[in-house]
Amino acid sequence: MDKLKSSISSKAKEDASLQASQLLNETLEGIGMALNGDDNLRKEMIGELGPINAIISVKTDDESIKTTIVIDDGKFSIKKDFCDSYADATLIFDSVEEFDNYINADSDEAIRMFLASRVRLEGNQSIFGYVNYLISLLSWQDDVKAFDIQKNIHNKQNLKAAENITDNGRKMKHNRISTRLRAEKIDKGVKWLDEPFLSKYTIDDFPRLVKFKNDHLNTTPEITAEQGKLLTDYFVANGFETQKDGTPWNPILRTAKGFEYLMNNKKPVIRKNDLLAGTVTPNPICGSVNQPYTVGWSIWAELNTIPYRELDPFTITADTKNTLSRYVFPFWRDKYIQQKWKNDFDYPLSAKINDRMFCFGLWGLVSLNPGSGGYDKIVKEGLGSYIEEIDRNLLKYSKSSAKYQKENIDTKHSWEAMKASLNGMLAYTKNLAKITKDELETESDPKRRKELKQMYSSLQQVPERPARTLHEAVQSLWIMFIGTCLDAMDESITIGRLDQILQPYFEADIKKLPLNEREEYIEYAIELVGSLFLRFTNHLIAAATVASWQNSGAPGVTSITVGGVTSDGKDAVNDMTYIVLKVAEILSLNDPDMDARYMVGVNSTDYIRRVAELNYITNGTPSIHNDKTIIESLTNHGWDIRDVREWVSCGCVEPIIHGKHFAATGDLDSNLMVPLTMAIYNGYHPSAKWDFGPKTGEVSDFKTFDEFYNAFEKQFEFIYKNAMEASQQILKVQQYLMPAPLNSAMLENCIKDGVGMTHGGAKYNSSGGAFTALSDVVDSLLVIKKVIFDDKKYSFDELKEAMDANFEGFKTLHTYISNKVPKFGSGDESGRIMVDRVTTMIADYMHSHDNGRGGVYFAGYRTNNNHTVYGRVSGASASGRLAGKPFTSGLTPNPAASNNILDNLNDIASINPLNCDNNYTFNVRVSFKEKDDESHKQNVDHLANYIQTYFVNGGMQIQCNVVDSDTLKDAMAHPKLYPDLIARVSGYTGYYTRMQQDLQLEIIGRTEFKI
Repeated sequence: MDKLKSSISSKAKEDASLQASQLLNETLEGIGMALNGDDNLRKEMIGELGPINAIISVKTDDESIKTTIVIDDGKFSIKKDFCDSYADATLIFDSVEEFDNYINADSDEAIRMFLASRVRLEGNQSIFGYVNYLISLLSWQDDVKAFDIQKNIHNKQNLKAAENITDNGRKMKHNRISTRLRAEKIDKGVKWLDEPFLSKYTIDDFPRLVKFKNDHLNTTPEITAEQGKLLTDYFVANGFETQKDGTPWNPILRTAKGFEYLMNNKKPVIRKNDLLAGTVTPNPICGSVNQPYTVGWSIWAELNTIPYRELDPFTITADTKNTLSRYVFPFWRDKYIQQKWKNDFDYPLSAKINDRMFCFGLWGLVSLNPGSGGYDKIVKEGLGSYIEEIDRNLLKYSKSSAKYQKENIDTKHSWEAMKASLNGMLAYTKNLAKITKDELETESDPKRRKELKQMYSSLQQVPERPARTLHEAVQSLWIMFIGTCLDAMDESITIGRLDQILQPYFEADIKKLPLNEREEYIEYAIELVGSLFLRFTNHLIAAATVASWQNSGAPGVTSITVGGVTSDGKDAVNDMTYIVLKVAEILSLNDPDMDARYMVGVNSTDYIRRVAELNYITNGTPSIHNDKTIIESLTNHGWDIRDVREWVSCGCVEPIIHGKHFAATGDLDSNLMVPLTMAIYNGYHPSAKWDFGPKTGEVSDFKTFDEFYNAFEKQFEFIYKNAMEASQQILKVQQYLMPAPLNSAMLENCIKDGVGMTHGGAKYNSSGGAFTALSDVVDSLLVIKKVIFDDKKYSFDELKEAMDANFEGFKTLHTYISNKVPKFGSGDESGRIMVDRVTTMIADYMHSHDNGRGGVYFAGYRTNNNHTVYGRVSGASASGRLAGKPFTSGLTPNPAASNNILDNLNDIASINPLNCDNNYTFNVRVSFKEKDDESHKQNVDHLANYIQTYFVNGGMQIQCNVVDSDTLKDAMAHPKLYPDLIARVSGYTGYYTRMQQDLQLEIIGRTEFKI
């Protein structure tokens, strides 16, 4: 939308006297004349597959402004004072005033208006992106200037905020690394490391990793078209809805054949001097994955400006831009998940709610959600064993009766599809082997020749056959990761329990070596795992700027889990646990996301000290999980405890069963403040200016708190009834557009039964919800209960009036509710009772609904950056929170709840884990005195002790930003001095200096517990 806005804004500056409707029409007429009068620009409306036609309407809600853009057969025209009911998309302004506000808004404010539904887009968003792309051909230089202005404003604001701030933080990381700890004891499972903390090593001991990390930090990622182009090539040649002979495609077989073609023709790349072969994209350092059936189209409008934007810029070549804009995106313009959902289900209410963006987001529109295929089994058994099993099933099918074959044709297609996807992986591996051999034949350096020989040998073995060495195991993991990214899970993939997967191969290798070679081998293992980590940074998802706000600073979020217990409940910590932790320490990356499991009483104190030290040194990783409570929450569903003990963290923090579970943990990401607000406003939402909920009563009607709470519950059920209906409708679309044959083959039971994962083929099935603003909702309910109904200090009408006024003119009321009502996280029993009531209500509702795959919905509380985004576009809360202020992240208490960390820890620990089976994020920001070398040990011990105590009391998850406010402010003002300063957002870890400014300030605003 920024492209249209900037064009209208430019016209407005030329003639300030123009009325809104005339301004819009004259701007569009000028755009049409420019596009129609230039042969090169007209070509942009004539794609490689034929004219790219479109109808776009622009109007105000009252239709005092209404105009329609028509692009037909390479010509741009407008219909004045006409709103086409058959338009592909419609841009709607709340009012003429909001139209004026929009054209005068800077880019930050324009996005806030969109998020707050003051301006909204209905219909086919990709088509609107196409029109904006055309406009950007004329205005992109103005857009770049606007970006530069916005950057300069932010820079000045950041420098101003950092005045009088010390620069001590610039030495923080160096000081922490230089005083790192040595292990005091050896865990029983550690057999080959004399000093498990590996304290003598820093990144400088691994020049290859230094080079790769510098490349990662200093290279702008590239927009690549490989995946979209190859898939488009295949379906143009072979048909999409139907095959060339006119017979309908089976969706999973169609998808698999396209994937097989993609992997056969994907460019094989070996990064210079890498230990591992293969890349997710053709770019050896970092490229974008643009799956055209999910969100690939979302950058259509920004193809000309994406290198210059402030958040998440990408480079793009002219050839790539042409391929995407004139070939790939036009082909997929109606074939992506969101649009097919709207078309197939007649644009349901849930789609309209989703389009407004103030209430919930449905991650199923983007991907199949976080996943963890059976990487461990592939490493152990090889893909050949999978293909053999499929062939046995197909042979049995071929010998069955004609009646059986007819009734089970979909099962046959599923087997054929899974086999085709596996064959695609083997074809890609052969292509990698060929270029490895070619490089080997021309390489003269002896050391590099040795590495290439090992790489070639590994590619001859894996992933087709079982891995025999550590290198083969890691290479197998990496190739399969590439495939799962391109199959349907382009983000939030977990490799699994990396320490458990790799330990047998590490042991097999090292025990063959003489004593004098083992230290060198340990260094090699660190470098190899480090290379894998830096391969995970090879891909990003390119999305529209508004998505960069919602997921600010988020990478692809590959997850790696270590520690905890084995399937039989024994200590799982081993040599590779500490090697993986060491790699995480020396690289300090935003991706992969590190997760450490800890079982009190089973895992050692030294292990949790090492996890705490890693958090201390890196400032923000790993996320730490309580094995006991996670296992309790999952076995509550009747699942096999041996399977549950193999759980891994996926996405942000969500627990899933590795290799056996299709969890869809981000199905319903939602703003919990919406139903509470609608209960106060009788089904109306004031920020969205939309009266769409059930009528549950005016505030003056409620005589008791329970009556009001029942209204809140009814509004909640209304919202999540729509959300769940959407979830299951989108599942039907996923079954058609991305049934994920490769990921299905990697999940237990799918091959055995011939049922893909989207049809419920996995051993375990569930879907997840993640609720934003729990603490804010609980605090608001506490205020309503105490102030209005218990103490009768103020009336509900008075509170509502104060909220409408953003508490201006209601200072006494605001002071009272801010200071006299205990908040959740303060240690007051009322907060614990209320949070239990709310989380129990949510869990009971979620657990009572089938997700369409034979499972139920899980409840969780992690927010990505939506706590900032939703907060910025929400009105004042009953808790006293002012309009536009962020909500708290995850279920973290309000910063005003308490300055005592124990109050926060104890209140969070009291939450019933059975109500949080999708886990939660508890963000704690702590700072320590670092006066001498001895303080390092003391600080780490303090942190480890807090974590242990919190887990003993029942806490489920904790993540710490170990950094003071001055350092964060200095980093905002001087980002080049903090290139790898990572910060926990709400589940994911991002580079702090690359985050959206609102989020940076929210992190600074969190309680800083000084210990």
